[in-house]
Amino acid sequence: MIGELAALGATLSWAIAPILYRSALANTKPISANIVRFSVNGAVLVTVLLAAGAVVVAGVVLIFLM
Repeated sequence: MIGELAALGATLSWAIAPILYRSALANTKPISANIVRFSVNGAVLVTVLLAAGAVVVAGVVLIFLM
């Protein structure tokens, strides 16, 4: 059940992102936009991994605590 919900959430975020980006990126340089997107996505990824019980160092999952 959790896998299906995760897949649905990923699908919805991929579908909604271009709609939100279109208006937000109208007056922004592509490199600046990608730096912001990368930073936000990285922070979300680390937060989710830590909440799931994984220890992350330099992008490598070292230990699962659960």
